[in-house]
Formats: sequence, C-alpha cells, structure tokens
Amino acid sequence: TMDKPFLNAYSRLLVRTCHKRGAFAMGGMAAFIPAKDPKENQKVLDKIQTDKSLEANNGHDGTWVAHPGLADTAMEVFSAVLGERT
Repeated sequence: TMDKPFLNAYSRLLVRTCHKRGAFAMGGMAAFIPAKDPKENQKVLDKIQTDKSLEANNGHDGTWVAHPGLADTAMEVFSAVLGERT
C-alpha cells in the first residue's frame, strides 16, 4: 500500500511531474479481486477505498483496478475528491 512515507512522496512527485508536462497522473493498479465470502470481500473493498483515497487526495487524475467489480468503488472515491472533473 501507499501508506509508507517514501511511497506517498513518490506518488506526489509523480503527480507534480505529470501535471507539469500536461499528462494525466494515473494511480497504481489495485491488485485485488472481489472475494466470494462477504467478510473477505468487505476487507478487499476497504483496502481499495483506502488506497484509492490516498491516490485521489495526492492529486492523481485516475486509477487502475484489476477487476471490473472494483471499478465502482474506485470511481466513488475519485468522484468524491475530484467532483465534476471525473
């Protein structure tokens, strides 16, 4: 996850560099897939929400997910931060 200080700094540097050059700053891929067990699935969704919140708040313009079933969760997070810019 991006909660380590050096990874968070990397994320913010990527955003600054991309935006300085007129490019979109894309967040990293969430390498999770939905689980069939509801408790496990909630853990996955919580991890996705935490990671994507960090990315959105660092200024990323979008992100990747490994499974289409996680796209709504990522989109909710980015929509809350970016508003109409999504």
